[in-house]
This record gives sequence, structure tokens and C-alpha cells, in this order.
Amino acid sequence: MHCKKQFLVILVCSLTLSVSTYAQKGEQRIAATLDSLTSLPFLDSSIIAVDIYNLTAHQPVFTRNNKFPMRSASNMKILTSAAALHYLGDELSISTKILTDGKVKKGVLNGNLIVRGGGDPLCALSDVDSLVAQLKGAGIHTVNGRIIPDVSLFDTVRWSKGWMWDDDPNADAPFITPLSINRNAVSIEVRYDNDTKSFDISVNSESKFFRIVNEIIVDSSSSTNLAYVHEWTRGKEKIFVKGLWNPSDTLSRESISILRPEEFFVFTLKEKCKEAGIHLRNQYIKTKKEKSLYLAKIGHSVSEIIRVMNKVSDNLCAELLSRQLCASKILSGITAEDGLKYIDSLIYLIGYNFQNYRIADGSGASHYNIITAELVSGILKYFYNNEPKNCPLLKNSFPQSGVDGTLRGRMTSGKACKRIFAKTGTISGVSCLSGYATGLSGNEYSFSILMQINPKDLKRAHQIQDAICEILASN
Repeated sequence: MHCKKQFLVILVCSLTLSVSTYAQKGEQRIAATLDSLTSLPFLDSSIIAVDIYNLTAHQPVFTRNNKFPMRSASNMKILTSAAALHYLGDELSISTKILTDGKVKKGVLNGNLIVRGGGDPLCALSDVDSLVAQLKGAGIHTVNGRIIPDVSLFDTVRWSKGWMWDDDPNADAPFITPLSINRNAVSIEVRYDNDTKSFDISVNSESKFFRIVNEIIVDSSSSTNLAYVHEWTRGKEKIFVKGLWNPSDTLSRESISILRPEEFFVFTLKEKCKEAGIHLRNQYIKTKKEKSLYLAKIGHSVSEIIRVMNKVSDNLCAELLSRQLCASKILSGITAEDGLKYIDSLIYLIGYNFQNYRIADGSGASHYNIITAELVSGILKYFYNNEPKNCPLLKNSFPQSGVDGTLRGRMTSGKACKRIFAKTGTISGVSCLSGYATGLSGNEYSFSILMQINPKDLKRAHQIQDAICEILASN
């Protein structure tokens, strides 16, 4: 406790010094203040890499270990976002389509419904309603065929390199498929009624696709600690809820990944068709038709995907978007490496040697990723100076301090409040914050702070990052 108080006192003193210094001598003193802040005793057992640049004055402000190779965590999403905006453009729509290999005559489709996944990570249950409405709009009331998922756009590897197998079924480690739905995750709610001594376990999708198996043990001497395990059986997903439950608790919520998202998509489409009065024979119809007829489509733009990806740090959005980078060149079997080559190309374009880094995935969930603060700040600088249309899209996709996303609860007061647009990044032993800052003087800054820490020191890492942002915002 004494060490924590000492740390906070030093931090507050540093901030006080910085603000008074600005009033006296201006921006030339920022570097000295930042040097003191990034030399705190706490950092003796951590590594901090910092790169700060004054975009308005076109001059470096402060660097420390900025060329040091560091794990990226979700700051990797900055590279993925930048590559997507540069190579795909913000308006490109990534779509899920329904095609048929048959013909429609008098409301009867003699053929199969082919659901072609295009890699849209934002496809929701409401979008399936839209697809069904389009089928109804085409006058279809009977399908003499089956619903067939087409997931040929990507390869069959479900996770990216370096993802942790024991993260499953956490929703932050979703299964990768071009035919996604509901961000490939569901929320499970466990309620306990002390009067009846019984559990009510529900899934937010309200679908018969999921079967819940309750293996919870009530134990008043232990804290509630639940685990979730899923398995595939007979065309449906079985979810086991295990562990201990303290009867003083009444509610627990957890989001978990879906084991086979494409099958859940097809199951949901069947349910929605039935509700809409579209009769499915569910028997495969072999047709001689070589070309597929388009029937329905839903999709989301690159800018929509990037905004969700960065605000809430969504890994599925990043992984599907990184693969999308090469979708115009490779029409099937896209691998993670195919898409990551475009991120390498962007690194080369802005003047860095991509061979000096290791890019393992598009989201930063992999511990294999190795980048530098210099590189991240370099991308932010490049967009500010060379991509006037895309830079605001990139900046505004980042969480805003004290307002939304993963920065909603940080920098809620002080000069940094609402003046920081930055991407957070957190995996075990890693904490990062990189983005744009606006000072009181109107100066714009790009900054990248990459930290490797003891996992128990995450809060202190956030305090240092927030203090650096406060210094920039106060100038």
C-alpha cells in the first residue's frame, strides 16, 4: 500500500511540474518532464517505449526506447486499420450474399440457397431478418432444396498464429470464418433463485441451436467461479456450465465464442425463414446450372468495421478485415499470411523495413507480434500528412478519452478528457496506448506508448499512459 501511495505522489508531482513548466517556458520543456515521468522507479521492472511527435510543428517531441522491439497487443489494430483504409477505402462494403443454383418460378425455388460468406464481422441476427425479407420480396414462398453455407473465401484455420488454445471459449478468441454472425459469440446469463434453490441459464440468441448443460455445484464456503466448455453434437452446440456457485450471488454473465458460427448462421436462417412463412424442403437439389443467381445481400462498410474494431477492440473485426485486404486478388482459400502481406507493404510504403518486425495476426491477440513505438507513431504521422481523407476516419475510430470505447473510464477529468483519441492494447504482461492528442494550444500530436509489465501492475501502467496524455493535452 505504501509503495502505491508513493507512486501516486510522484505521479501527481510530475503532472504539477509539467503544467507549471508549460506556463513558464512552453513546449520545449515537455521532453524533460516526460523523461522524469518515464524514469519512475516503478519502471525499473518494466520496459516502456515511447515516441511522441508534434504534427503541427513537424518535429519530434520525445522518444525513449522507440526502436525497441515490443509486443503490440491490440495496437496491432492500428496497422490493420491503416492498411484497410489505404488499400480498400472506407466505403467498400463487405457482404454476405444468398445465391441459388436453381430457378424461381411462381414463388417456388427449385434449387438450393447458397449462403456465401464474404468476411463481414458485423453481420447480426437482425441482418438475417433483412436477408429473409429480401427473399420474401422476391416472391419466394417455397424452396425445394437445402441451405448450403459457402465458406470457401478463407482457409480452414480457425485461429491466427500465436493465439492461446486455453482462451477458448472466451469471446475475445472467436473462431474465424467468412460466414460470421453475432460476432461469433453469445452471452450466457446464469441466475440463481434462493427461494427455489434452482438455476435459470439462458443464451441471449434465444435459439434452439444451443443446448445448455448445468453442472454447477452450490457451495456457500466458496466464491462463485464458473467455467464454460462447448462441444459439437448432432448439428447443434452443447454448452457445459461448470464450477462453484456461492448462493449469496444471484446473477452471472459471460460471453463465449460459438464453436461453428457458419452452422449457427444456417440454423438461424432456417428459423427466420420458417417464421416468415418460407417453406424449406431441406432436400439437396442437384441442378445443371453452372452460374449462381443472386437473391439477397447484406453488408457493412470498411469504415463501420474499423470503428467497431477500434472502439471496443474487437478481435474478429481485425482478423476478418486483415484477410479482406487481398480478397480482390485471391478469390478463395485466403490465409492470414495473404492479408498480412499488405500490412508489410504499408510498412514499406511509409519508409520502414517490414523485415524488422513480426506481424502474426491482424488483431494483436498473438504474443508473436513484434513492433516498435517508432513504427506505430510513423503510421499515425503518415496518415496525418499524406492521407487527409482517411486520417479523420482513423482518428475517430479510436476510443475518445473519458467518452467511449475502452477509454470511457480513463481520463474522465483534467486537460486530457476528450482531447485524446487512442487505441488501447492489453494482453498478459503488455499494456499499450497509441493515437492522437490535441493540446490546449491547438497543437496536434501523434504518440505511441508500448509497455511490457508485470500483469499485476496494469493499473500503474494506465496511470503513466494517462499522465503522458495529460502532459500533451496541457501544452
